[in-house]
Amino acid sequence: MALKHIKTVFSKPKYILFFLVPSLLIATLYLTVWANPAAFGALGIGHLIFNWAFALTMPLLIGLVIAVQIHNIREHKTCPATGTAGGFLGGLLGVASVACPICPAVFLGWLGLAGAVSSAILSSIWFKALSIGLLVVALLAATKGRN
Repeated sequence: MALKHIKTVFSKPKYILFFLVPSLLIATLYLTVWANPAAFGALGIGHLIFNWAFALTMPLLIGLVIAVQIHNIREHKTCPATGTAGGFLGGLLGVASVACPICPAVFLGWLGLAGAVSSAILSSIWFKALSIGLLVVALLAATKGRN
């Protein structure tokens, strides 16, 4: 069902653009600003493979979620404008907090939490795996019940 809806979304060329632009932008930011690809294998071959898989999978999933959500909003009118803005801002903060190792500390600092600096460990392999899982869940939720 989800693949059928994704195929429907990509049958219109404008949604391919909504997929490609965020995917390329996030991949570029992740590999140049937020992460150091030279250190991907610092903890062994397993981490090297996982970090490269994450670097390639995360932007593609984010692009898919964005394209499907924009399609749902434009074609099915499933979300009011206020919900869309909140979802976009939440998605942007979520991407930044997962991809950027220091961003969670900054965001928690903005909220006034005293222990914000200790949250910099949130860039571990487990949180990256969890973020991929949550992106898959978001994609499945966005395609649920759609044709």
